[in-house]
Amino acid sequence: APPPLYAAPRPKSFVIIDPELAVNGAKVAEHIAALMRRFETVLRWKHGSLQGKGFLSITDAADYLKTQRPAFALLPAHEFVQLRKPHNLQVIGFAGVWEHRTNSYKGLAQAKSNVSALPHQQQGLRLATDITDLQWLNVIFDGTLAPATHFKILRTKSESEAVAAVREKKVDLALVRSDHIDKYKADLQSEGGLLRTAFISARMPPSGLVAFPKNASPKDATALAEALGQVCKGKGNIDICADLGFLYLKAGPDENHPHLTAKYDNYK
Repeated sequence: APPPLYAAPRPKSFVIIDPELAVNGAKVAEHIAALMRRFETVLRWKHGSLQGKGFLSITDAADYLKTQRPAFALLPAHEFVQLRKPHNLQVIGFAGVWEHRTNSYKGLAQAKSNVSALPHQQQGLRLATDITDLQWLNVIFDGTLAPATHFKILRTKSESEAVAAVREKKVDLALVRSDHIDKYKADLQSEGGLLRTAFISARMPPSGLVAFPKNASPKDATALAEALGQVCKGKGNIDICADLGFLYLKAGPDENHPHLTAKYDNYK
């Protein structure tokens, strides 16, 4: 084996904060460790140079972020905008599934309801969502309305609970991530389906691979960015990535990362 190009002086922490890690169950630590070993192989860093850890939410990760000072993270769009300013995050790459797939939010309504594709024109709609960050709702509706006053909001513990509230006519609209929409396809059949997609948000960027400038040197961040394209390639390596919900890694921010940060910072 070739010698390490650059042996990191001390292990660097790499954190993944993503509610979707729940699908990995008890294997989450094993899957994240496999990804860390793959990064090290591609980078020719020493085994153990990257220490990976997964969390389902920023709340769960709060103590870790303070005490472990992570160098890198993989963050979905919402987690990224929440942590970007406090940690001065720099997007050095992103994780994708396939090129034409888009991340967005869909608003599901009763098939026979009068909910339009332009919710900002319908003051007082009853909205069910598990999203508690009003500024994120502002982004989802593209700054066209003030969520707290425009909607009557029913907070739910999950998306499926929000969709159930629409089925039961307790609310008019439920927000669902587009990559979860298959769970509700029986409800969304064109003939006889109880629900329909009334609203589709603008495209959201995929999960961003970010550096924490306080904890990651420019040299390390550049090395990682340059190696990203190789990580999921080759026999067996695609499975390491697929186990964590993506099929490729690519350097540089997705084109929608700058748009997203501007919206999250500026919409009122």
